[in-house]
Amino acid sequence: MKQTKNLHSLIGERGVAICTLRPSGFVMIKGEVYDSEGTRPWIIEEGSNVLVIGVVMNRFLQVKEIGV
Repeated sequence: MKQTKNLHSLIGERGVAICTLRPSGFVMIKGEVYDSEGTRPWIIEEGSNVLVIGVVMNRFLQVKEIGV
């Protein structure tokens, strides 16, 4: 898992949930896996497309589910 990169640089990037986020889990962005936390409705299903909308405590990506 890549966590040393400046996470703020990923805001606006798109990725895929590689597990179900309830609300936390993992997403893949540009071939790298990151800890993440979903936004409402809190559960984001595995395989869903996501958009990075923020960073929580400089440790987790905050993501929301988006359409294809």
